[in-house]
Amino acid sequence: MNRTSSKKLVYIRYLFPVVAMVLTFLLMLVPCYSYTTAETGAQEAISLCELLDNSRVQVCDYLFERAGTKDAATVSFSKTVLGLLVALSLLFALATISVVYILISALRYFKHPDDRTNARILFITLVPNRIVGFVLQALCFPLLAFPHLMILLYSKILHYQVALTLTFPDPLILAAVLYAATIVLSIVSASRETVLRMNPFSRRKPSVADGEDE
Repeated sequence: MNRTSSKKLVYIRYLFPVVAMVLTFLLMLVPCYSYTTAETGAQEAISLCELLDNSRVQVCDYLFERAGTKDAATVSFSKTVLGLLVALSLLFALATISVVYILISALRYFKHPDDRTNARILFITLVPNRIVGFVLQALCFPLLAFPHLMILLYSKILHYQVALTLTFPDPLILAAVLYAATIVLSIVSASRETVLRMNPFSRRKPSVADGEDE
């Protein structure tokens, strides 16, 4: 692979996680989750975003709007669901912010490899290596697993049997495929990043000779 192709591969490697997060969000808009209960039968398929919003509205209505005596198990269930919604949404937001932050920092490094400003120091402190970057990106998965967690909560807290049917490939699985592709791209491009001195995680300050080599 020539130098130009290698550079393109490196750029794609850092752009792809952002693309993967955008695709993941689009998958969250696809109606694919259908819950079945003994009382209601199979319900109409809804998207993950609809499920998250419906769950938030229902538990908040029960906890904060409904008057009178409340069932202890349902209160526990509602508090658990609300806590999960907040925590998992924050993790998903952190994953999204992280991949964008890494991309921007990488592009800045490619343009100014000798940069040692506070922004550069902050980046290599917060994201010192690729593994940390992968971990941050993986924080999107707990929210994608929410439809499956709901079944567990219904069973364990309310002792209520609910079945989940997928009318489209599970966004959790598709997001995992995109995540795996990110890791493969990183492995393939790693050696080229070193040769081209385009490794944004490098703590080495390029020398004048490096610039002449390029």
